[in-house]
Amino acid sequence: MAKQKLSAIPVTTRRLKHIANELKLSVSAQQRAFELAGLKPDRAAWLQFVDRLMLISGAALTVVGVMAFFAYNWAELHKAAKFILIEGALVAAVVVAYFRGVDKLSGKAALFAAAVFTGVLLAVYGQTYQTGADPYGLFLTWAILISGWALIGRNPGLWLLLLVLANLSLILYWTQLVHPEDWSRGLATELGPFAGITYSLTDFALAQWVCALNAFALVSWEFFQRRELHWMRGRSFPRIIAVFALVPIAISTLIFIFAMGAEYYWGIRYVSPVLFAIFTLLALYYYSKKLLDMFILAVSLLALIVIVTSLLARVIHSGFEMFFLLSILVIGQSAAAAHWLRKVRKSWEAQA
Repeated sequence: MAKQKLSAIPVTTRRLKHIANELKLSVSAQQRAFELAGLKPDRAAWLQFVDRLMLISGAALTVVGVMAFFAYNWAELHKAAKFILIEGALVAAVVVAYFRGVDKLSGKAALFAAAVFTGVLLAVYGQTYQTGADPYGLFLTWAILISGWALIGRNPGLWLLLLVLANLSLILYWTQLVHPEDWSRGLATELGPFAGITYSLTDFALAQWVCALNAFALVSWEFFQRRELHWMRGRSFPRIIAVFALVPIAISTLIFIFAMGAEYYWGIRYVSPVLFAIFTLLALYYYSKKLLDMFILAVSLLALIVIVTSLLARVIHSGFEMFFLLSILVIGQSAAAAHWLRKVRKSWEAQA
Protein backbone atom coordinates (compact mmCIF):
# COMPACT_ATOMS: atom_id res chain seq x y z
CA MET A 1 0.00 0.00 0.00
CA ALA A 2 1.31 3.42 -0.94
CA LYS A 3 2.52 5.62 1.91
CA GLN A 4 0.03 8.28 3.00
CA LYS A 5 0.37 11.50 4.92
CA LEU A 6 -0.89 11.21 8.48
CA SER A 7 -3.48 13.95 7.85
CA ALA A 8 -4.80 12.07 4.81
CA ILE A 9 -5.57 8.87 6.74
CA PRO A 10 -9.24 8.87 7.82
CA VAL A 11 -9.89 8.43 11.53
CA THR A 12 -11.91 5.29 12.19
CA THR A 13 -13.02 3.52 15.35
CA ARG A 14 -10.82 0.50 14.61
CA ARG A 15 -7.70 2.61 14.05
CA LEU A 16 -8.31 4.66 17.17
CA LYS A 17 -8.79 1.50 19.24
CA HIS A 18 -5.56 0.07 17.80
CA ILE A 19 -3.63 3.22 18.73
CA ALA A 20 -5.21 3.30 22.21
CA ASN A 21 -4.23 -0.33 22.82
CA GLU A 22 -0.67 0.32 21.65
CA LEU A 23 -0.38 3.34 23.96
CA LYS A 24 -2.15 1.46 26.78
CA LEU A 25 -4.57 4.32 27.39
CA SER A 26 -7.06 4.09 30.24
CA VAL A 27 -10.79 3.68 29.59
CA SER A 28 -11.48 7.33 30.40
CA ALA A 29 -8.68 8.46 28.08
CA GLN A 30 -10.04 6.27 25.28
CA GLN A 31 -13.52 7.70 25.71
CA ARG A 32 -12.10 11.22 25.60
CA ALA A 33 -10.18 10.37 22.44
CA PHE A 34 -13.36 9.09 20.78
CA GLU A 35 -15.18 12.30 21.75
CA LEU A 36 -12.41 14.51 20.34
CA ALA A 37 -12.34 12.49 17.11
CA GLY A 38 -16.11 12.76 16.75
CA LEU A 39 -16.54 8.98 16.81
CA LYS A 40 -18.64 8.84 19.96
CA PRO A 41 -22.16 9.95 19.10
CA ASP A 42 -23.59 12.67 21.27
CA ARG A 43 -27.20 13.79 21.62
CA ALA A 44 -27.07 15.83 18.41
CA ALA A 45 -25.61 12.91 16.47
CA TRP A 46 -28.34 10.57 17.70
CA LEU A 47 -31.04 13.10 16.79
CA GLN A 48 -29.52 13.44 13.32
CA PHE A 49 -29.46 9.66 12.92
CA VAL A 50 -33.10 9.32 13.98
CA ASP A 51 -34.06 12.20 11.68
CA ARG A 52 -32.38 10.57 8.69
CA LEU A 53 -33.82 7.16 9.52
CA MET A 54 -37.35 8.55 9.74
CA LEU A 55 -36.90 10.51 6.51
CA ILE A 56 -35.68 7.50 4.54
CA SER A 57 -38.34 5.25 6.07
CA GLY A 58 -41.05 7.77 5.30
CA ALA A 59 -39.96 8.11 1.69
CA ALA A 60 -39.78 4.33 1.26
CA LEU A 61 -43.20 3.79 2.84
CA THR A 62 -44.69 6.53 0.65
CA VAL A 63 -43.40 4.86 -2.50
CA VAL A 64 -44.62 1.44 -1.38
CA GLY A 65 -47.97 2.94 -0.39
CA VAL A 66 -48.46 4.45 -3.84
CA MET A 67 -47.74 1.13 -5.54
CA ALA A 68 -50.02 -0.75 -3.13
CA PHE A 69 -52.77 1.82 -3.71
CA PHE A 70 -52.73 1.24 -7.46
CA ALA A 71 -52.55 -2.52 -7.07
CA TYR A 72 -55.53 -2.67 -4.71
CA ASN A 73 -57.77 -0.07 -6.41
CA TRP A 74 -56.83 -0.79 -10.01
CA ALA A 75 -60.24 -1.95 -11.20
CA GLU A 76 -62.18 0.90 -9.54
CA LEU A 77 -59.96 3.76 -10.72
CA HIS A 78 -60.78 5.70 -13.88
CA LYS A 79 -58.04 6.05 -16.49
CA ALA A 80 -57.76 9.78 -15.88
CA ALA A 81 -57.55 9.26 -12.11
CA LYS A 82 -54.73 6.75 -12.50
CA PHE A 83 -52.56 9.11 -14.51
CA ILE A 84 -53.41 12.22 -12.52
CA LEU A 85 -52.48 10.56 -9.24
CA ILE A 86 -49.21 9.00 -10.35
CA GLU A 87 -48.10 12.01 -12.40
CA GLY A 88 -49.02 14.31 -9.52
CA ALA A 89 -46.88 12.25 -7.14
CA LEU A 90 -44.01 12.25 -9.65
CA VAL A 91 -44.15 16.03 -10.18
CA ALA A 92 -44.40 16.63 -6.43
CA ALA A 93 -41.30 14.49 -5.81
CA VAL A 94 -39.35 16.37 -8.50
CA VAL A 95 -40.41 19.75 -7.07
CA VAL A 96 -39.31 18.73 -3.57
CA ALA A 97 -35.97 17.50 -4.94
CA TYR A 98 -35.48 20.77 -6.84
CA PHE A 99 -36.18 23.09 -3.92
CA ARG A 100 -34.45 20.99 -1.28
CA GLY A 101 -31.43 20.33 -3.48
CA VAL A 102 -29.96 17.03 -4.56
CA ASP A 103 -27.10 17.33 -2.08
CA LYS A 104 -29.44 17.16 0.92
CA LEU A 105 -30.82 13.87 2.16
CA SER A 106 -34.42 15.03 1.70
CA GLY A 107 -33.68 16.00 -1.90
CA LYS A 108 -31.99 12.66 -2.56
CA ALA A 109 -34.96 10.77 -1.12
CA ALA A 110 -37.41 12.82 -3.20
CA LEU A 111 -35.42 12.28 -6.39
CA PHE A 112 -35.22 8.54 -5.75
CA ALA A 113 -38.98 8.48 -5.16
CA ALA A 114 -39.47 10.29 -8.47
CA ALA A 115 -37.36 7.66 -10.22
CA VAL A 116 -39.52 4.88 -8.73
CA PHE A 117 -42.72 6.74 -9.66
CA THR A 118 -41.46 6.85 -13.24
CA GLY A 119 -41.50 3.07 -13.35
CA VAL A 120 -44.96 3.00 -11.80
CA LEU A 121 -46.17 5.44 -14.48
CA LEU A 122 -44.80 3.23 -17.24
CA ALA A 123 -46.45 0.17 -15.71
CA VAL A 124 -49.79 2.01 -15.40
CA TYR A 125 -49.54 3.15 -19.02
CA GLY A 126 -48.77 -0.37 -20.24
CA GLN A 127 -51.61 -1.93 -18.24
CA THR A 128 -54.15 0.74 -19.20
CA TYR A 129 -53.56 0.72 -22.95
CA GLN A 130 -52.27 -2.87 -23.28
CA THR A 131 -49.41 -1.87 -25.56
CA GLY A 132 -48.26 -5.48 -25.96
CA ALA A 133 -44.62 -4.50 -25.51
CA ASP A 134 -42.20 -7.04 -24.05
CA PRO A 135 -41.51 -6.55 -20.31
CA TYR A 136 -37.82 -5.94 -20.97
CA GLY A 137 -38.82 -2.79 -22.85
CA LEU A 138 -40.45 -1.41 -19.69
CA PHE A 139 -37.29 -1.78 -17.63
CA LEU A 140 -35.06 -0.50 -20.43
CA THR A 141 -37.24 2.58 -20.98
CA TRP A 142 -37.37 3.14 -17.23
CA ALA A 143 -33.57 3.02 -17.03
CA ILE A 144 -33.18 5.45 -19.93
CA LEU A 145 -35.66 7.94 -18.48
CA ILE A 146 -33.98 8.11 -15.06
CA SER A 147 -30.38 8.07 -16.33
CA GLY A 148 -30.31 11.87 -16.39
CA TRP A 149 -31.41 12.06 -12.77
CA ALA A 150 -28.72 9.53 -11.85
CA LEU A 151 -26.07 11.74 -13.47
CA ILE A 152 -27.12 14.96 -11.73
CA GLY A 153 -28.36 13.42 -8.49
CA ARG A 154 -25.02 12.18 -7.14
CA ASN A 155 -26.98 9.48 -5.33
CA PRO A 156 -25.70 5.89 -4.99
CA GLY A 157 -29.29 4.72 -4.53
CA LEU A 158 -30.24 6.01 -7.97
CA TRP A 159 -27.22 4.33 -9.54
CA LEU A 160 -28.12 1.07 -7.82
CA LEU A 161 -31.67 1.31 -9.18
CA LEU A 162 -30.26 2.03 -12.63
CA LEU A 163 -27.97 -1.00 -12.42
CA VAL A 164 -30.82 -3.27 -11.26
CA LEU A 165 -32.92 -2.08 -14.21
CA ALA A 166 -30.02 -2.73 -16.60
CA ASN A 167 -29.66 -6.27 -15.24
CA LEU A 168 -33.39 -6.94 -15.54
CA SER A 169 -33.44 -5.53 -19.08
CA LEU A 170 -30.59 -7.80 -20.14
CA ILE A 171 -32.04 -10.91 -18.49
CA LEU A 172 -35.57 -10.37 -19.81
CA TYR A 173 -34.31 -9.51 -23.31
CA TRP A 174 -32.32 -12.72 -23.36
CA THR A 175 -35.14 -14.92 -22.07
CA GLN A 176 -37.87 -13.31 -24.20
CA LEU A 177 -36.12 -12.80 -27.53
CA VAL A 178 -32.91 -14.82 -27.67
CA HIS A 179 -34.16 -18.06 -26.07
CA PRO A 180 -37.92 -17.81 -25.47
CA GLU A 181 -38.53 -21.51 -26.20
CA ASP A 182 -37.15 -22.88 -22.92
CA TRP A 183 -40.23 -24.45 -21.30
CA SER A 184 -38.37 -25.27 -18.08
CA ARG A 185 -37.62 -21.58 -17.54
CA GLY A 186 -41.35 -20.88 -17.83
CA LEU A 187 -41.98 -23.54 -15.19
CA ALA A 188 -39.45 -21.90 -12.88
CA THR A 189 -41.09 -18.51 -13.46
CA GLU A 190 -44.36 -19.92 -12.15
CA LEU A 191 -42.64 -20.26 -8.77
CA GLY A 192 -42.06 -16.50 -8.73
CA PRO A 193 -39.99 -13.80 -10.48
CA PHE A 194 -36.94 -14.48 -8.32
CA ALA A 195 -36.97 -18.19 -9.18
CA GLY A 196 -37.36 -17.38 -12.87
CA ILE A 197 -34.47 -14.92 -12.90
CA THR A 198 -32.25 -17.31 -10.92
CA TYR A 199 -32.99 -20.13 -13.32
CA SER A 200 -32.22 -17.87 -16.27
CA LEU A 201 -28.66 -17.57 -15.01
CA THR A 202 -28.15 -21.27 -15.71
CA ASP A 203 -27.65 -20.18 -19.32
CA PHE A 204 -23.87 -19.94 -19.70
CA ALA A 205 -23.88 -17.04 -22.15
CA LEU A 206 -26.39 -14.98 -20.18
CA ALA A 207 -24.51 -15.51 -16.91
CA GLN A 208 -21.31 -14.34 -18.55
CA TRP A 209 -22.97 -11.20 -19.95
CA VAL A 210 -24.53 -10.38 -16.57
CA CYS A 211 -21.17 -10.87 -14.87
CA ALA A 212 -19.47 -8.62 -17.45
CA LEU A 213 -22.09 -5.89 -17.01
CA ASN A 214 -21.74 -5.79 -13.23
CA ALA A 215 -17.96 -6.19 -13.29
CA PHE A 216 -17.77 -3.16 -15.60
CA ALA A 217 -19.98 -1.21 -13.20
CA LEU A 218 -17.77 -2.25 -10.26
CA VAL A 219 -14.54 -1.25 -12.00
CA SER A 220 -16.06 2.07 -13.09
CA TRP A 221 -17.27 2.85 -9.57
CA GLU A 222 -13.93 2.04 -7.97
CA PHE A 223 -12.12 4.11 -10.62
CA PHE A 224 -14.20 7.21 -10.01
CA GLN A 225 -14.23 6.66 -6.25
CA ARG A 226 -10.44 6.94 -6.23
CA ARG A 227 -10.92 10.43 -7.70
CA GLU A 228 -12.18 11.34 -4.20
CA LEU A 229 -15.75 12.21 -5.13
CA HIS A 230 -17.42 12.76 -1.76
CA TRP A 231 -20.76 11.21 -2.69
CA MET A 232 -19.04 7.97 -3.72
CA ARG A 233 -17.22 7.36 -0.44
CA GLY A 234 -19.60 4.73 0.89
CA ARG A 235 -18.82 1.05 0.42
CA SER A 236 -22.36 -0.35 0.28
CA PHE A 237 -22.80 0.19 -3.46
CA PRO A 238 -19.57 -1.50 -4.65
CA ARG A 239 -20.23 -4.42 -2.30
CA ILE A 240 -23.66 -4.97 -3.81
CA ILE A 241 -22.23 -4.73 -7.34
CA ALA A 242 -19.54 -7.26 -6.48
CA VAL A 243 -22.22 -9.72 -5.35
CA PHE A 244 -24.20 -9.03 -8.56
CA ALA A 245 -21.11 -9.86 -10.61
CA LEU A 246 -19.99 -12.90 -8.62
CA VAL A 247 -23.28 -14.76 -8.18
CA PRO A 248 -24.15 -15.45 -11.86
CA ILE A 249 -20.66 -16.58 -12.80
CA ALA A 250 -20.51 -18.78 -9.68
CA ILE A 251 -23.84 -20.37 -10.61
CA SER A 252 -22.70 -21.13 -14.17
CA THR A 253 -19.39 -22.50 -12.84
CA LEU A 254 -21.28 -24.88 -10.54
CA ILE A 255 -23.37 -26.00 -13.53
CA PHE A 256 -20.18 -26.55 -15.49
CA ILE A 257 -18.84 -28.73 -12.67
CA PHE A 258 -21.92 -30.89 -12.36
CA ALA A 259 -22.77 -30.79 -16.11
CA MET A 260 -26.46 -30.04 -15.69
CA GLY A 261 -28.68 -27.55 -17.53
CA ALA A 262 -26.07 -26.93 -20.20
CA GLU A 263 -28.06 -27.48 -23.40
CA TYR A 264 -27.27 -24.06 -24.77
CA TYR A 265 -23.85 -22.83 -25.77
CA TRP A 266 -22.01 -25.91 -24.63
CA GLY A 267 -19.05 -24.76 -26.68
CA ILE A 268 -18.44 -21.74 -24.43
CA ARG A 269 -18.97 -23.52 -21.12
CA TYR A 270 -15.25 -23.24 -20.35
CA VAL A 271 -15.50 -19.45 -20.24
CA SER A 272 -17.47 -19.50 -16.98
CA PRO A 273 -14.81 -21.09 -14.72
CA VAL A 274 -12.16 -18.91 -16.36
CA LEU A 275 -14.17 -15.76 -15.68
CA PHE A 276 -14.83 -16.91 -12.13
CA ALA A 277 -11.12 -17.50 -11.52
CA ILE A 278 -10.15 -14.13 -13.04
CA PHE A 279 -12.78 -12.18 -11.11
CA THR A 280 -12.02 -13.90 -7.79
CA LEU A 281 -8.25 -13.54 -8.05
CA LEU A 282 -8.46 -9.89 -9.09
CA ALA A 283 -10.90 -9.16 -6.26
CA LEU A 284 -8.68 -10.88 -3.68
CA TYR A 285 -5.64 -8.97 -4.93
CA TYR A 286 -7.20 -5.52 -5.27
CA TYR A 287 -9.20 -5.53 -2.04
CA SER A 288 -6.30 -6.84 0.00
CA LYS A 289 -3.46 -4.81 -1.53
CA LYS A 290 -4.97 -1.59 -2.91
CA LEU A 291 -8.20 -1.03 -1.03
CA LEU A 292 -9.21 -2.95 2.08
CA ASP A 293 -12.75 -4.28 1.87
CA MET A 294 -13.28 -7.24 4.15
CA PHE A 295 -16.82 -7.88 2.91
CA ILE A 296 -15.81 -8.39 -0.73
CA LEU A 297 -12.81 -10.46 0.36
CA ALA A 298 -15.03 -12.66 2.53
CA VAL A 299 -17.65 -13.09 -0.23
CA SER A 300 -14.96 -13.96 -2.79
CA LEU A 301 -13.43 -16.53 -0.44
CA LEU A 302 -16.85 -18.01 0.31
CA ALA A 303 -17.56 -18.42 -3.41
CA LEU A 304 -14.12 -19.96 -3.89
CA ILE A 305 -14.73 -22.44 -1.06
CA VAL A 306 -18.09 -23.43 -2.59
CA ILE A 307 -16.56 -23.98 -6.04
CA VAL A 308 -13.54 -25.93 -4.75
CA THR A 309 -15.73 -28.10 -2.53
CA SER A 310 -18.15 -28.78 -5.39
CA LEU A 311 -15.28 -29.71 -7.70
CA LEU A 312 -13.87 -32.15 -5.17
CA ALA A 313 -17.34 -33.61 -4.58
CA ARG A 314 -17.63 -34.17 -8.32
CA VAL A 315 -14.37 -36.04 -8.72
CA ILE A 316 -14.40 -38.01 -5.46
CA HIS A 317 -16.30 -41.29 -5.46
CA SER A 318 -19.57 -41.29 -3.54
CA GLY A 319 -19.86 -42.86 -0.13
CA PHE A 320 -19.54 -42.07 3.55
CA GLU A 321 -15.84 -41.33 3.10
CA MET A 322 -16.68 -38.54 0.66
CA PHE A 323 -18.89 -36.69 3.16
CA PHE A 324 -16.28 -37.10 5.89
CA LEU A 325 -13.49 -35.85 3.63
CA LEU A 326 -15.54 -32.91 2.34
CA SER A 327 -16.38 -31.91 5.91
CA ILE A 328 -12.69 -31.84 6.79
CA LEU A 329 -11.93 -29.86 3.61
CA VAL A 330 -14.61 -27.27 4.32
CA ILE A 331 -13.36 -26.80 7.87
CA GLY A 332 -9.78 -26.50 6.63
CA GLN A 333 -10.66 -24.03 3.88
CA SER A 334 -12.73 -21.91 6.28
CA ALA A 335 -9.93 -21.83 8.84
CA ALA A 336 -7.37 -20.89 6.19
CA ALA A 337 -9.64 -18.13 4.85
CA ALA A 338 -10.21 -16.71 8.34
CA HIS A 339 -6.47 -16.81 9.08
CA TRP A 340 -5.67 -14.99 5.83
CA LEU A 341 -8.34 -12.33 6.47
CA ARG A 342 -6.94 -11.66 9.94
CA LYS A 343 -3.46 -11.41 8.46
CA VAL A 344 -4.63 -8.91 5.84
CA ARG A 345 -6.42 -6.85 8.50
CA LYS A 346 -3.31 -6.71 10.70
CA SER A 347 -1.11 -5.70 7.78
CA TRP A 348 -3.40 -2.78 6.97
CA GLU A 349 -3.56 -1.69 10.59
CA ALA A 350 0.24 -1.79 10.77
CA GLN A 351 0.57 0.39 7.68
CA ALA A 352 -2.10 2.86 8.86
